[in-house]
Amino acid sequence: MSSPDSSKETESTFWPTAAIDWVELTLKILVIIGSIGAVYQYFDVKQENRVKETMDFFDNFNSGELQEARLSLGVTWEDYHDKIKRLNNANVSNEETKALILERIVLPMVEHNNQQKEIDLLINFFGNLEICVENKICDQHVSEVFFSEYATSFFDLYKPWIKKRREIIPNYACQFEEYATKKDCIIIKSKTQ
Repeated sequence: MSSPDSSKETESTFWPTAAIDWVELTLKILVIIGSIGAVYQYFDVKQENRVKETMDFFDNFNSGELQEARLSLGVTWEDYHDKIKRLNNANVSNEETKALILERIVLPMVEHNNQQKEIDLLINFFGNLEICVENKICDQHVSEVFFSEYATSFFDLYKPWIKKRREIIPNYACQFEEYATKKDCIIIKSKTQ
């Protein structure tokens, strides 16, 4: 049987009793705090990089070919303003009928003004942006703030053109559709298949 004095020696307490134990505990706490800080810093840098990538898209959208394409398409819509105004003023409550009327305006307008290149340029831009956001290279919130409204309007206006192109290329503008509508793309079987 052990003596009462020996049991007191082996009994440990929660708090360190020696100075070296206090130093060891302090170092462990500092390492934990430092690790937490490093993790936060890592995620802050990743977020900053995502925002920077999105801002690069914004700069690209507002310059060069993309800006020219947007301006060209905007001028064309101004030329068709009266037809669009009549469509909006018509007491057509059926969305299918509105879509049919829009189709009769959009398809000839795109073909007559030879604007397939401009439309494809913008569709590719938004498709690339969707891929960037989907892969968490770009920031989703910043992307939505800068591009969501334009992308949705653009998709709604050119839906007849996209539908027509999908008769030939089944997955045409799918990434763009997913970005603009926040829904999965519906792939239509090609008529040539």
